[in-house]
Amino acid sequence: MYNILKTWFSSKERKRVEKLSRKADKDTIKFLNRQSVLNIIRKREEISRTDLTNETRLSPTTISAITSDLVKMNLVREIRVGESSGGRPPVIFGINPNAAYCIAIRITPKGALVTIVNTSFKILYRKEIGTPIYNEITLKDTLKASITHALEDFCEDIDLISGIAVSIPGLIDYENSTVIFCSSLHIENFNLQEIINEIMPSNKKAYIFKDADALLLGEYSFDLDAAYKNVIYILIENGVGMSYIHSGKLFKLPQGGFELGHMTIDPTGPLCRCGNKGCLDAMVSEDPAIKRLKELLEEGSISSVKEVKGLRYEDIIELGVQGDQACSTVLQEQFYLLGIGIANIINIFNPQLIILGGAFSHSGDEIVKQMKQIVFSKTLKTFSENTQIYVSRLGRDSSFLGMSKTVFEDSIFKMIKN
Repeated sequence: MYNILKTWFSSKERKRVEKLSRKADKDTIKFLNRQSVLNIIRKREEISRTDLTNETRLSPTTISAITSDLVKMNLVREIRVGESSGGRPPVIFGINPNAAYCIAIRITPKGALVTIVNTSFKILYRKEIGTPIYNEITLKDTLKASITHALEDFCEDIDLISGIAVSIPGLIDYENSTVIFCSSLHIENFNLQEIINEIMPSNKKAYIFKDADALLLGEYSFDLDAAYKNVIYILIENGVGMSYIHSGKLFKLPQGGFELGHMTIDPTGPLCRCGNKGCLDAMVSEDPAIKRLKELLEEGSISSVKEVKGLRYEDIIELGVQGDQACSTVLQEQFYLLGIGIANIINIFNPQLIILGGAFSHSGDEIVKQMKQIVFSKTLKTFSENTQIYVSRLGRDSSFLGMSKTVFEDSIFKMIKN
């Protein structure tokens, strides 16, 4: 470093650059130390300065300064005084749960579920907006209704809102907060930030997520062992989505990707919303399942279901697992096709873990057992031995947790940089 400075700068300039460099290094270290302490407090929920010193290996003086700064920033609070083991009783610190909030919204063709999450990652508010979304206008109206309800019902102080996070099916341009294309909602080039600016008077930052990405972020951050570095989430709902964490980081492509639902399974199969035939989306998800069940009922298949109107994918799965003949037939057909898709994914990516989410979230071990039999019969033996499959343990809430974590890391970490 010194040789480079000596070559390119005069003595006076060199000293100035060296001074700035030292300040930058000092500021970076200060930020990283604050970040480390804040993360430990969040994970431990309650912790003393002594335990923070032991975990971070920072000096007691540094820990004392950092905790004091975080308390002044209103991010951390003194919860109580602990028991003394001789000497002064320790002060126990914890995250201030009301330091900030995130409005997190999950969009599907059926409507929206809006939540408010606090900095302790507790979902304090949730409301379902059951208005179908089928174009840009209905999406805008639903977003406006969701945010309005959240603010009026729970948090009128807009300054406490760190950001608005929205998960949505389709191809996502993360850098520009834009939905490039979503066949199920019939929208294209939809800029979320522009819409949020219209709705919110204070120009809050908008964070957009592909639906499967938000779910995987939540599972990975709040439920998985740190040993898992390569994880795939498969969302089975109104369509089939996929997300991928590679080497511990969410793998994002500039123009979207990992559209498992548009993998061709049968070239002569039914027409998909995207315009192609035989996509997984067109054969494995809620609409195809209900359509197939209706056909079986018309053919005289035995079932406790008399009318498919109002039936949900979760209902078919539950009845199928319980032994309903028609629903079981639908499940077996869909499992086989989905199994082919998952086997292809394993053969390409060789992940450590595959999480099945969406309608399967509350289906139990029997679903996993059946799926494993189909999938592992079609994957390379070496890969199947290394890959685990299980059903999501956090369910749809993982979406709100994953989104809010991203929002808080962005907004709060900006605060502790200063």
